[in-house]
Parts: sequence; structure tokens; C-alpha cells
Amino acid sequence: MALSEVQEVALTGGASSTSLSDPGFTATGSAAGTGLVIAVAFRNSSSPATSVSSITDSAGNTWVKAIADNPATRNQAAEIWYVDPSTYIPGVTTYTITFAAACVAVARFYEISGGASSWLDQAVKGAGANSSAPTVSTATLAQASEFAISIIGIGSNAATLSGLTSGWSTSTMDINGSSPTTEETSGHQITAATTALTFAGTISIARVWSDLIATFKAAAAVSGRPPAPLVVRQAIMRAVNF
Repeated sequence: MALSEVQEVALTGGASSTSLSDPGFTATGSAAGTGLVIAVAFRNSSSPATSVSSITDSAGNTWVKAIADNPATRNQAAEIWYVDPSTYIPGVTTYTITFAAACVAVARFYEISGGASSWLDQAVKGAGANSSAPTVSTATLAQASEFAISIIGIGSNAATLSGLTSGWSTSTMDINGSSPTTEETSGHQITAATTALTFAGTISIARVWSDLIATFKAAAAVSGRPPAPLVVRQAIMRAVNF
């Protein structure tokens, strides 16, 4: 089964809060191989950065943290969480992200088909800084076909991001203008080679940032025909028993 993006939905929160919810969302997948991913950027009023305590949804899926950047010396953070296709429960109509402390947040939800069981491969974060040059790179992918998701979170509501690494389908900037303000740009791609990936860009003004990538493996191709020797052995056994 080939990897495919079923849907991608952005969610921009409001005032500083300990949770972010999307009550109007519906995940459509019901087949084996469906997986879910949430990439979220958030900012609290002062360092250290807060963190995501949990993600829950209306179907009762188990959400697992892939990678997080929660620096002690900055107040801008980002995390990527996922539901593995092996445990996916269909029927999601709402989800809630709960934070350890009040913050402003923006998130992006992905529904993906064609994923393998135990599908997480790479999960990496950039060094993070107060600068204008966010960047992060993975090691070589475990297999050629993977669904890669990236996010750059910026502590601002006025910065622009340019010069993003080619090969990614990138989103428009999602901005939460409530104090202390945060914004994010996400990217995704379906890879076709065992290579390393980079997600980088240039911020118009130096700001605190987080830059993450997580990659998820495709399910192996399944043959519809059993091996010939097995068919022969079964035929022989039936003849003998008869």
C-alpha cells in the first residue's frame, strides 16, 4: 500500500491556555495502515519552555511523542506526536492537546494512509536559538518510502520565513497573535530514496525558534498469491488424509 496524505488540517488557538482543541475535526480513515500525526508549536510567557503533557481524542487512540524541543533557556517550543497504524482506532471527531503550563499555540493535524506498524523512523530537532537561521537534518532514512513531516515554530507574530528547503510541500504561516505570540510553518513530503532530509529557512528577523522533523515508514507491499510450495504441500496432505 502506497503512502498517501488523506488530509491536513491547521488549528490556531486563541488566548494563552493549558489546552488546544479541535471539536469540528473528523478523521476519515478506517482501513489498516491509517496513522495520525500532530505537529504543534507553542510559546509561554517566559523561559523555560513548557511542554505537551498529553494528546487525547474522541476515539481513545494512544498518542505517542516522537520528538520535542522544550528549551530551558527559551520560551518557544515545538513537538510532534503520532498514533501508530498498528493501534489506530477509527472514528476521531475531536482531539485535545494538553500543555503543562499556559501558552499560545498553533497545530497541524495529518491523517496518513499506507503506514507500517511501528512506523516511526527518524525524529530529530535543530539546535534551536535566537537567530534567523532555523535548520535541522535527519540521518539516512531506513527505507525509500517514508512520510516526512517538519515544523518550524517561531516566537513572533510578525516574522516571515523564506528560502525553505526544496522538496517539501509547505504550508502558509499559521499565526497566533495572542500574547506572547507564536507562529509556525510546516512541511511534508513522501520520499522515494534512502537519503537524509533537511528542513531550513531564513527568518526575516532574529527570533527564538524550534525546528523538527519526524519520518514515518510505508507498509511493505503484500503479495496476493501464496508461495507455490505451500499450495502443493496442502494438496498432498488433503489427498493422504482422504
